[in-house]
Amino acid sequence: MTVVMGPLPAEDRGGPVTHTRPLPTEFVVAMRNARDEPIVACDPDGRPTVVNVAAACRFGLRERLDAEDGPRLANADGRRVAWAQHPLKRALDGERLTAEPVWLLDDTGGLEPLEVVARALHGPACALLGAMMTLRAR
Repeated sequence: MTVVMGPLPAEDRGGPVTHTRPLPTEFVVAMRNARDEPIVACDPDGRPTVVNVAAACRFGLRERLDAEDGPRLANADGRRVAWAQHPLKRALDGERLTAEPVWLLDDTGGLEPLEVVARALHGPACALLGAMMTLRAR
């Protein structure tokens, strides 16, 4: 796996970056799992594919998801969020969400207020790789 990290401003890194080096998969997994906030990522078709440890523990998800898995997000009235309005879909469509209100629908029908941050993920050649969202307590 090759991950290209964005360069720091020149004054913070001592000069321009002229090359990048691949990061080992273990490093990328550790970096993802170091976050205390739940993170869910999807592929360009919107299929949830990866979660971090916080999301797996918080929502009872597996590290690799099937197409129907993922946190059950709802509107304030308790209706499931339609795919067209899902944070991952909106991010795939180019919208960048910051502190967007959303509710988590639990197994008993209860609603937990959360906020979501979501954005598209692009590769070094600007190709769309997918999207990711982070869920935070409100």
